[in-house]
Amino acid sequence: MPKFQVLLIDDNEADLYLLAAAFEAYPNVQLVPYTQPVAALQWAESQARKGQLPDLVLLDLSMPRMDGWEWLRTARRQPLLGALPVLLYSQTPREVWAQDEAGTLACPCWQKPMTFLEVQAQAQQLCEIWLRQHSFTPEALQTPHAS
Repeated sequence: MPKFQVLLIDDNEADLYLLAAAFEAYPNVQLVPYTQPVAALQWAESQARKGQLPDLVLLDLSMPRMDGWEWLRTARRQPLLGALPVLLYSQTPREVWAQDEAGTLACPCWQKPMTFLEVQAQAQQLCEIWLRQHSFTPEALQTPHAS
């Protein structure tokens, strides 16, 4: 399976740990975890200047200082980051509909799972999407499939 890189942005270190553990079964996945959204944005900008964008951003919405919405708005305004595939990863996906009524920042949102087995299932699904398409489109990421 071709390798792909995921930028993980979540202020909750426990969530980052669970995601890293879930992806351990997939050596083709390189995770780049950040607990600080501003630092993650700076890293993405640096990578963009080198032509080495991550294949996917897994973005938490509820974070202090810079929340996921602000991160996404900032990235979308930058020509090199504007088309970066983003999957919002939140406890309550309804936040997406409540805050993005006009669809200006439209991107898929998956609910954070309650169990590690569910985290593993979502990691597997992302790997399967990559295996089929070698990219992450909004359509492919729209809804996580039940395992």
